Amino acid sequence: MSSKYYFDFVFSGFGGQGILIAGNLLCYAAILENREVTFFPSYGVEMRGGAANCYVVLSDSQIGSPIPSHPMASIIMSTPALNKFLPIIKNNGIVIINSDIVSIKDLQREDLNISLIPANKLSSEVIGNERLANMVMLGYLVAATKCVCLESLVNSISEVVSEKHKKMIPLNEKAVLAGYELFQKNSRG
Repeated sequence: MSSKYYFDFVFSGFGGQGILIAGNLLCYAAILENREVTFFPSYGVEMRGGAANCYVVLSDSQIGSPIPSHPMASIIMSTPALNKFLPIIKNNGIVIINSDIVSIKDLQREDLNISLIPANKLSSEVIGNERLANMVMLGYLVAATKCVCLESLVNSISEVVSEKHKKMIPLNEKAVLAGYELFQKNSRG
C-alpha cells in the first residue's frame, strides 16, 4: 500500500458490548480528520449475546477493500472472537483483549503485541458503568496506534451516541480518556 496513512482493524465480541459503536466512532473521528474510511459490520441474528464484529479501514487515499485479510490491529471482547480473529492478525500487529471477559489459556501467537486490559473493571471503577468497556478499549487502541487524534475521537462521540442516550456522552468521553491514559501509563512504566 503506497498510502502514508493506512490503518485496518477488526473489532469483535458479543452483541450488546458496543463493538459496532466503537468501530463507527473511530470512523467518525477519521472523517473529522478528512480521511477515507470504510466500516463493514457483521452481527448475528440475536439481539444480545450473538457474535458481533466490524472491520474498519482508515486511509489517506481510496480504499480498495472494506475487509482486510490481515488487519494490523484488533479489539477482542469475547473468547470466540479471540479464537476466530487472532489467527488473521498481521505479524507484529496490535491485539487489545478485554481480560475481564476473554479466557486466555494458550495464545498461539508470539509475534503480536498483546495488551490485556481489565476494561470492565476499569470502566466500573472509573466511570461507574462497566457497559462502557468498549470505550475504554477504543481509547487504548487510539493511544496505541495513533490512528486518529484523541480530540477527534472525543468530538465524534456526540455523532455516534443516539439521541436517546445523549446523557451518556460525558461518561463515554471519560471512558475513552481512561483507556487512552491507561496506554500512556503502561507505555511509561
